[in-house]
Amino acid sequence: MNVMDCGRRFLASRVRQSEFLVASKIRLYLDALIAVALMAVVAVVCGFIAALIAAGRPPNFLVMAIAFLLTGGFLLLRLWLRLRAPLATRSEL
Repeated sequence: MNVMDCGRRFLASRVRQSEFLVASKIRLYLDALIAVALMAVVAVVCGFIAALIAAGRPPNFLVMAIAFLLTGGFLLLRLWLRLRAPLATRSEL
């Protein structure tokens, strides 16, 4: 094996590593976007249900805010529990 082959392998591994980092960052932002969208949908649905029950009185926005925060808390708790699990059982979650 000559020096050129070692250099090519090193560069190829660096390219794969950088592609992995970019893909993982894109995945992170996509997951965050999906989580916020899910939180917003749950909040809007709860707001509409509150509007139907309360006949359009002001507590709708309060219900929406509480639903948004509770959904965010639930997703954060789920993430925390998933990260605390050992690597062997993460695939089961």
